[in-house]
Amino acid sequence: MKLYRLIPSEFHKDYIIKDTDYEFDEEFEGVKELKSNWEELELEKAGGGKNSKILFCFDPNGILFEEELLPTFEKHFENDNVEFLPLKEDEKTWYIMHCCDLADLKHTIDEYLLGNQYYIDKNEFITNKYDTKNVFKLLGKGVVDVIEVELYTEKMVNFINSFGNVGVCFEAVGEVKEL
Repeated sequence: MKLYRLIPSEFHKDYIIKDTDYEFDEEFEGVKELKSNWEELELEKAGGGKNSKILFCFDPNGILFEEELLPTFEKHFENDNVEFLPLKEDEKTWYIMHCCDLADLKHTIDEYLLGNQYYIDKNEFITNKYDTKNVFKLLGKGVVDVIEVELYTEKMVNFINSFGNVGVCFEAVGEVKEL
């Protein structure tokens, strides 16, 4: 099973959340639930291109989708630890997907010239039921434990790409295999 990271489309619009700071980005990149204290924030275009019902947010990195897709996303993620946070662009409401799921799995990283490749232990992945998940954040253990990356499964990539004309892309950056 391959694992993916989120990247922007070359042909679609993308956004940032207006008036955020480093502390906000750190909270968003973490796994703590944000919905209970979420204040509706505003979106600002960061790049032009084609419009879509699903677009990329640069700051913080995330998947944006139009309000009409909320029931579909909620149904697809009803058993996953994912929340959908509202954002405004003028009178239009968007939602950004925030993952609250931390995978504490054995893994190794190969560093290449252009980035990292993550290899996750297949037995542990299946035992902890991450094979049924769509998205999770991977914990890197060291002197200080930090969240290394948000990874998406093939199940997630297929779900997003099923909408067609999608303004996000996925890049293969890992694999689940026997370690």
